[in-house]
Amino acid sequence: MISAEEYTEKYIKGETPEKIQKRVRSLETVIRGLKAAMEMGNQSEFAISEEEDFTPLDEPEFRIPGALSGDIPWTVDGIKQNYLAMFGIDPSAAYLERMQAEEDTAPAAVPKPKKEDDGGETGEPQPDPIADFDFSSYSDEIPEEETEIRSVFKEIESREDALCRMESVRKLLSETEKWIHGAGIPYVPSERERNDEALSRKLNNLELVRFRRGGFALEGFESKIKIHGDEVTYTWEMTRSGLMVEEEDLDKGELSMPKEELLAKLRDFHLGEWEKKYDNFGSQGTEQWELALQFTDQRMPIDFEGLNAYPWNFDEFSDFMNTLN
Repeated sequence: MISAEEYTEKYIKGETPEKIQKRVRSLETVIRGLKAAMEMGNQSEFAISEEEDFTPLDEPEFRIPGALSGDIPWTVDGIKQNYLAMFGIDPSAAYLERMQAEEDTAPAAVPKPKKEDDGGETGEPQPDPIADFDFSSYSDEIPEEETEIRSVFKEIESREDALCRMESVRKLLSETEKWIHGAGIPYVPSERERNDEALSRKLNNLELVRFRRGGFALEGFESKIKIHGDEVTYTWEMTRSGLMVEEEDLDKGELSMPKEELLAKLRDFHLGEWEKKYDNFGSQGTEQWELALQFTDQRMPIDFEGLNAYPWNFDEFSDFMNTLN
């Protein structure tokens, strides 16, 4: 990756403010393209193939939501949890007997064999879907003479590779902007930068972070970070079908991370760049997630949510919220 010094020397110095603005927008284009690739990769795990057999159930009202994939165990406890989550009341004994009888007489599911051209049954690792992402529409927006910037899109083999390249481009963009400001050259921030900066400032008044991840008939978790003055507390609870489940190893208590370090880590996730809602209805999964940020200086929280679709750095943020203690 070209350094900030090399980039400013080759593409920025001596140019007009208008040309400099266009140059910097090339870096913004790279960030947009890498985001799109990673968000596509986040959804691919649940994508339904056009060739996959899919037969609607005759009586869907008697099926556990999310059980189409065959990954959800049919147990009495699972049935009760889902019925309670859907209708707010305990299921009747007759309902449970019918469900259990249907499960006992159902034929065993036979997994479809893998195709030979995607690794077959050899157990070979499958290529990351990002490796097949078409960056041409983004690359075409970048001037041909900016070869070092256009080359960022070449030979991306994994999500981790894309994330690493994005961080390098962000650093290059930040250092270039510092040089522009230092030279007294007018600069208009992009919408992405304005949104991220606005939320970054609001984090100084952060009061509560609530993050939920799970879905119907799926185990998940809910974690909360509460800030009162300089005191930070963290709670974590396991959920199933959106309901809390008591756990012996439930983590509660004061967070060992100082407040300023916590806010710095949250800023590193660039939450201000996230969309408010992510949806992927053409998906086989049923995972939902929610993130709410509550502030001391405003009544309504800032909310983000998704259904089988996620921001580009969602996995990293989820891991962070799941393992704070």
